[in-house]
Amino acid sequence: MLSVDRVTVYRVLDWLTGAGLAHRIAGDDRTWRFNASRGRKAGPHAHFTCSACGKTVCLEDVPAKLALRMPKGFVSREIELNVRGVCSACH
Repeated sequence: MLSVDRVTVYRVLDWLTGAGLAHRIAGDDRTWRFNASRGRKAGPHAHFTCSACGKTVCLEDVPAKLALRMPKGFVSREIELNVRGVCSACH
């Protein structure tokens, strides 16, 4: 069995995310979930998470850029849009 250091795994995941080959989603349990970009660069997009089974899917038809008015002196660097509800299998 191959032994890999956990720090090495997270460094590789950070590199893949930074290169746009994967993206990460924060779970309700404060654990990062990672997903491959499947042949395309991962850009900003929304996610839907089922509150019954925990399945998360990418929502492609949501605008990547939101028009937000930030308070004076504030600078936005990243936006995460996570929609929660019940998927078709659990409904």
